[in-house]
Parts: sequence; structure tokens; C-alpha cells
Amino acid sequence: MRYFFSLILSVILAAPLWGQKSADVEPIPVVQLKRKEPVLFDDIVPILRNKCFACHSANVTKGELDLSSYASIVKGGKRGSAIKPGKSAESLLVQLAGKTARPFMPPKREPPLTPTELALLKLWIDQGARPPQSQQAKIAQTPLSSSVRLVRALALTSERTIAAFGNQIHLFDNKTGSLQRSLVDPSVVDTNQRPLGVAHFGLIEALAISPDRKLLASGSFQEALLWDLQTGKVLHKWTGFADRAVALAFSNDGKFLAVGGGIPTADAELVFFDVATGQRVKAFPRIHSDTICGLCFTADNRFLITASADMSVKILDVSTGKVVKKLDGHTHHVVDVGVQADGAIIASAGTDKKVRLWDFKTGEQLTRINRGGGQVTIMAVDREQPACQVRFVGNSNKIIVGGGSEPVTLWELQRIDKASNYYTPYIQPRRLRAFEIGKDYIYAVAATADGKFVAAGGEEGVVRLFDGEKGQLLHTLAPPKLPVIKR
Repeated sequence: MRYFFSLILSVILAAPLWGQKSADVEPIPVVQLKRKEPVLFDDIVPILRNKCFACHSANVTKGELDLSSYASIVKGGKRGSAIKPGKSAESLLVQLAGKTARPFMPPKREPPLTPTELALLKLWIDQGARPPQSQQAKIAQTPLSSSVRLVRALALTSERTIAAFGNQIHLFDNKTGSLQRSLVDPSVVDTNQRPLGVAHFGLIEALAISPDRKLLASGSFQEALLWDLQTGKVLHKWTGFADRAVALAFSNDGKFLAVGGGIPTADAELVFFDVATGQRVKAFPRIHSDTICGLCFTADNRFLITASADMSVKILDVSTGKVVKKLDGHTHHVVDVGVQADGAIIASAGTDKKVRLWDFKTGEQLTRINRGGGQVTIMAVDREQPACQVRFVGNSNKIIVGGGSEPVTLWELQRIDKASNYYTPYIQPRRLRAFEIGKDYIYAVAATADGKFVAAGGEEGVVRLFDGEKGQLLHTLAPPKLPVIKR
């Protein structure tokens, strides 16, 4: 499921026009800054973090644009680099954020850049767009705006829906749709040491629930937390990650938590923690060359399957730390991965708009429909939409897929027996039903083990809970309002 800048400039590079007209929005006024010292990338990161990361980072990069690092900003997306050093007026980032070119960014419902923020951004570019002073820019720890309600992560049980809205985590009753509890880290405070009443300082990138359904892990910028779902208390807080913790997975015995992430375009990070003690158990360096976006354990916990922005899926032997297989086939970021309960099939989702199925034993991509036939790409969503998350439904041969503005879909992976000299099973996906998500743009999906409930959330900042067997909408879940954070 899980990349970094997905709300302001992903749309920059290939997005719809949001239905905005020039007459509806006035350009942001241009102001002059009286500043003697040069503008550093470190000065720009907080602006991007507060106004852009919701749509253009982690496993969500609209228009294939990731604004989470200097290198990815320069690289750009479908419409090229977001900046032109020395030429702010010609830089796409300035044009869209300044509302002089469409689509205006951020969308109407989010707070725009202030004239001072826009002026600082322009000055940085006009001065040559200086790179960070170190490999990783020091990001000012300003709290995420309370207006950001983007849903990037979900967890679902037969009793409750657990949803991350921006930097908040709320638990809802599946039967009534009512709010049960909000998870709050009391150590998250403002500059005056006042509690902010949220779960994390920054955007929540990932959620994972323990096998016994008693614990919840959440990942954000440079930290991951372990929560007791009954009391709402923080049991462990792990910090010091190189970047965002965007992928979380509990081992199936509940003893360990794997946390994945890494510096975009630079390196991957994968760390194991002991759930009971909170101790760091082991780390696996250089598993991938880019951020790890998805993780899952096999049923026997012998292997961990990783999905990365370096376009690959890998199978890692947990005991030795060695990669036993590398699955190549995606042509862009691989943002989520799942494995069937019997270990036979791996499903991976990518921003190349495809979900691919793999044979675990051989590493072969299961795209042959009949012996000797040509390869057929499995399209789980419309070809113009990314596949953000893929989840196997319990112990079944069904997967739930979501991503983009297309309906969330449920698929059955039919195994077709044919007499041949090949032992690889033939898999034919059959679409069972779709779950309508209106005009939302989906980043997160979840399903209960029995398939009775399906949940989806995204840009609109709500979670839709469906009857998984009938496809009908049961509840639209929204977070309670928090007071606006004054900066």
C-alpha cells in the first residue's frame, strides 16, 4: 500500500483540473522579502511538508511527482522538473502554488501558500535552488495543519474501523459508525508545550494491527508508535529513522514488527523490533536502492516480502537476511505487496497502474492464461489509475485493490488446472464486485478476514465502510473537528 508528496504537486504533473476556473481563484500576491542570507533547501522543506506532502510523497505521488527530497523535486514527474534553478517564473511549482497556472495547488479545500511562503520559494529558486547541506535536509518540526484530513492508512477488524486522518487516528464502531476512541500521544506538543491532541506530529503514512487485534502500529516521519487499543496508551515509541516509516508489518506470531522506509531515491531502511520489549532486534541495510513502501510476512514467518520504489519486489530470508528472490516486472514504484495464506501467490501493486501476481516458489510472474500463450497484464484498476494498495482477504484466494479515482474492486484468483509439462499453476483473476467511492481519490483500502467489511479512504478525508458481500455503502466515517493550529 505504502510514497511521500501526494497532494499538491502530484496533480502538478498529470492531474485533472479539479474543476477550477481562473476566475474562481486570485493569484497569490507577490511580496518582496528583505533577506540578506541565502535561502537554503532546509528553509523550503517546512513549506512543502505543510502544504504539499499530503499529495506528493510516500506511496502517493500524483502525476508521478515526489516532492519529498531534493533529488525527486529536480527529477520531477510526467511534466518534467518541478523547478528551473534561477528561473522561478518558469518553474512549475511556483506557477501552480502561486495560482497563475492550472491545476491550482493545493486544492481549494486546503490552505494555500502565504505570500511570504511563495516569496521564499521563489527566492530559493532564483538563487539557484541550492541543494540540502547534507544528504538529508533538516526538516523543521512544525505540526501538520489540522485541516489536512487525508486518509493514507487503514486497519479493519470485524468490530471496528481504524483510520488515520492526517496526523490523527480514530476508531469507529462498524455496526453504528460511531466514534469509539481517538488515539493521542501526549508528548506531541506545540512550541508552548501545549498538547496538540493528535497521534503524530506529521502525516501518518501507515497502520498495522497485530494478529491478536490488541495492538496497533502507526508510522510517520522518522518515528513509529505501538498502541494498546484497549487503553489507547502508547506502549513504545521508536524514533531515529532516516525518513518516513511508510511500511509496517507484524509477524504472524505477533512477536516482531517490521518497519520499512528510507530516504527517497537514496536508500532503503528496514528494521525489526521486539513487540514485547520494544528493543531493536535487527536491521537489514541496502535491501533496496529506494524507499520500501510495502511489507508482508509469510504465514510461517520465515520470509519477509518487500515492495520498493526501486520498481522491485524481493523475498528476504528473515533468519539470514539474504534476498532469496527478486521479482522484476513493474515499470514504476511498487507501493504495496501481499501474500496468499498458503504462500503460493504474491500480489504486488504499482504506480505503473498494474497489479501483478507472482509464483512464490519460482518467482515467475503468473500472467500466462494458457500454456504457450502470450503474457497478459492483470489490470486491477483502470489503466490511467495507479494501484495504491492490494490486500488478500483473510485465508481466501481473493484480493481487494484500490487506487486512484476508480472504484475499489474485489477479485477472485481462480486456479485453472490444465494438462501440461509445466507445474506453474494457471491463475485467472475474476472480478467479483466493485465498491463505488464517488469522486474520491483512494490511497488506502482494507478488508476483514471474513470479507464481510471493506473500507476505503483517500483525498476527501473520509472513510467509506462497505458491506463486503453486497457492495453497499454502510457508513461514511469522518474525524471529529480539532481546533485550527496557530503557527
